[in-house]
Amino acid sequence: MARTTPTVKQGQLSYISSQGPQTCSVESPAWYTWLETATLFAFEDREGSFTARKERSGNKRGQPYWKAYRKRAGKLYRAYLGSSNRLTLSHLKSIASQLTTQVTSPLILPPSATKELPPSHHQQTFTHIPKLLTSFVPREKELTSLRQLLLHTEVRLLTLTGPGGVGKTRLALELAHRMRNDFSAGVTFVSLASITEIELVLPTIAQVLGIKERPKQTQEERVLDFLHNKELLLVLDNFEQVAYAASSLPLLLAGCPQVKLLITSRAVLHLSGEYEFPVQPLTIPDPSGQSWQTLEHESNAVALFCQRAREAQAHFQVTATNASAIIELCLRLDGLPLAIELAAARSKILPPQALLVRLEQGLHLLSSSAINIPLRQRTLYNTMQWSYQLLTPDEQTFFRLLSIFEGDFSLTAAETLGCRLALPDPLEKLSSLMDKSLLKQTCDEQENPRLLMLKTIRDFGLECLIECNEAQQAQQAHAEYYLQQTEQIATHLFGSEQASWLEQLEQDHENIRAALRWFIEAQHSEEAQRLCIASARFWTIRGYVTEGCQWFLLALDLPINTQNIPTTLARALSWAAWLAVLQGDLEQGEKLCERSLLLYQTGIDPQGKALALHRMGLIKARQQKFPAMEAFLEESIHIYHTLSDNSGQAYSLMALGRLNIGRQDPAKISQWLTTSYELFVHEHNEEGMAWALYSLARIAILQQNWKEGAHFADQAEIYFRKLQLDEGLIHLMLLCCQLSFQQQQPTYDRLLTLLQKQRTYLNDSMIATILMSLTALALLTHHKEQATHYWSEAIAILQQPRYKQERLSALIQFITILAHGANPRSSAQLLGLASTFLNSETPTSAQIFMTNTSTSLQTKLGKASFRREWQKGEQLTLEEALSCWYAPHNHATTRASELSPREQEVLQLLAQSLTTVEIAGRLVISPRTVDAHIRSIFVKLAVTSRSAATRYALEHHLVP
Repeated sequence: MARTTPTVKQGQLSYISSQGPQTCSVESPAWYTWLETATLFAFEDREGSFTARKERSGNKRGQPYWKAYRKRAGKLYRAYLGSSNRLTLSHLKSIASQLTTQVTSPLILPPSATKELPPSHHQQTFTHIPKLLTSFVPREKELTSLRQLLLHTEVRLLTLTGPGGVGKTRLALELAHRMRNDFSAGVTFVSLASITEIELVLPTIAQVLGIKERPKQTQEERVLDFLHNKELLLVLDNFEQVAYAASSLPLLLAGCPQVKLLITSRAVLHLSGEYEFPVQPLTIPDPSGQSWQTLEHESNAVALFCQRAREAQAHFQVTATNASAIIELCLRLDGLPLAIELAAARSKILPPQALLVRLEQGLHLLSSSAINIPLRQRTLYNTMQWSYQLLTPDEQTFFRLLSIFEGDFSLTAAETLGCRLALPDPLEKLSSLMDKSLLKQTCDEQENPRLLMLKTIRDFGLECLIECNEAQQAQQAHAEYYLQQTEQIATHLFGSEQASWLEQLEQDHENIRAALRWFIEAQHSEEAQRLCIASARFWTIRGYVTEGCQWFLLALDLPINTQNIPTTLARALSWAAWLAVLQGDLEQGEKLCERSLLLYQTGIDPQGKALALHRMGLIKARQQKFPAMEAFLEESIHIYHTLSDNSGQAYSLMALGRLNIGRQDPAKISQWLTTSYELFVHEHNEEGMAWALYSLARIAILQQNWKEGAHFADQAEIYFRKLQLDEGLIHLMLLCCQLSFQQQQPTYDRLLTLLQKQRTYLNDSMIATILMSLTALALLTHHKEQATHYWSEAIAILQQPRYKQERLSALIQFITILAHGANPRSSAQLLGLASTFLNSETPTSAQIFMTNTSTSLQTKLGKASFRREWQKGEQLTLEEALSCWYAPHNHATTRASELSPREQEVLQLLAQSLTTVEIAGRLVISPRTVDAHIRSIFVKLAVTSRSAATRYALEHHLVP
């Protein structure tokens, strides 16, 4: 070979141009630019070597392509390399290796074995792709990925899988149109929808390609002979119904090395070298975060609905009125293109809202009378029926059974249900249903497999289940499984793995709801109560209190069977009482708890009795009946101690400490809370640890031990976040509002986020308290507009007569936060307003707060000034309270007149930029005394820094 031959060696091309010697890397842009004009190069590598030549078709119409030549053992071997854009380094190495080591190969044919057709016929294109009669909704991401796969050297068999109606055929057709110039012999689309016999597959392919019969050749030989030297993409559509013909595809690929196959099938083929591409439903927008004006452009599911709706009604548009219904339709139809098209076709007579209502009656609405649509696709039901009929009888039975699940479900749940109903080899059946696109597999955050059936497929399965009279049996097996599973998980909700078990219940929540519905409808009272009891702790931790109350009331209303276990009813009443209390219904909670304790008087279930006593203690505390509270809690602690139940004892000790804050010695309360925390740690009960730490933070902050309070609060937050316990985080954020002025903006943002997330689950009084806190934080961070908005919302709630007591609690929270700002006059006025809500039912802690805060403000303002502001506040209404924060009582003369002579001296030295130590030296006082004076100056001048105090003093001529 001449030295001037361009050569590729070690991944680098070396050649000589008019500018002299040049080099570039294979696969670089320069490499592909060079290939456009090159006609010859040598390739040398450890795998082997060859000479590559660019050739053209005999009739000069086809695209140029490259071939590799290597002479070995007296014979010249050749291999097809393809067009320039396919010459990657890995492809070149692969061909070099095969030319070196193999005598013949599916990719390499010696000249003696090659019977080439005449050049003019050989390079003829065979593009045959049906034209699309309707517009194609963009699926650019999928099309790009598929094209890249098919252009990859190693990919020769690509299967598009997915359920019926997901759009496999349309996607394959669009891809075929876009790739018709990527293959020198073109792209041929072959529909197998009309055949069911595997013997007809090759004749159908031959007919589409125009292959004529030849004497003494089988059909297979004619197809292989015709395709063996053509670079062609062959698309085989609807392969699932002739799946057994898949065994002939490897022979086709081996004998035709330049052919690639694109298959559409509802089931994967399980062939060696097969690449699967699961086609996903169309994208559906988030119902809560979408502007209706951009809906059609940002969701291809909505875009498809609108396109097809306009075919039925030319002036159809997305509007503010119908947007939510269109989104819900697309969600209801799982984003399946066929289902969406069939629904949209009804737009001529039914608007989206009416379509949505009709869909609740079943899939039969989704049909079309268009004669150019295959019969199996004229209704969604027919499409599902088509897939169903491809299953074996055992697979059909298991498919019907799995349709009983709501949402996604675990592999274990599916296997267990199969075994309960004596179905053979459930795991194998699950794999088959996944292969046939009737089940989808997902994973949770821990990579555990979850299974999901699209709702449209599930609806069809439920219809089949009912038709086969299997619904009752399947529902009972499903409900009993989730009862057993939930009861088992409930025992783990106190240990170190609490967070992961809570997450599992969250995943199974839809199925737990379905089980509860069935037990209640079937009037299985004990099972319904047991499932409520097992779910109750999950409901309280994760914020489903209102829903849990409703389930308990339904379960407790069922007729009691004489065989029912009294313990079950007693525990159900105790839990129902607590959920009623959490909802703010103390009267209902007390009645339910009394019924529970009455049952426990018979001596049954001492642990359950201790829990009921604990809850009655909490109820008495909310009723301000503190001696009764202590009696119930102490009896509960005694029973738990006798039973060696550390967690139960810890909860009751924590309640005793928390409810006595402001009533008993802080040291004693801290001891109760610390013991509670230590017991929780011993039991690895992270939820209990979080609440104990929160309570310790509360007592520390009330004692103005800010550093210790912040430490406990930080530790509590770690556990609350780990457990995703938003209720705990809300209480903690309300507490943190009091900790530090510097943390107000982060606290504001976090509290607002939690309110938005949990508002549905919170009672009105808690919402009002949060809104009051947000108002105060907004004031302190100078967000007047937001403060006014939150205040108005809070007042609208608190003005209701039933929230008289809550008004004081919310206002105290408001004052508590503002007291850390620099406006003591406003705080004094608000305290005066709060005093008008004091009555005999006012909690002791609130009374202590009023006393302590009054003392603090008198120190800052002086007794006379404090009294004036207090009296102003007594005249305010709740609606007017916010205005006192903006009242013009901050003018310079008033502020300056309140500075003592010593404070004026300190301010003058502060304005000269002296340090604390330097000021102390000038005035012959201690640095600590200087700091105290500076803090007092900040309060009286309503500033928060030395520079602000200096600027204020200079602007108002308070210093010489």
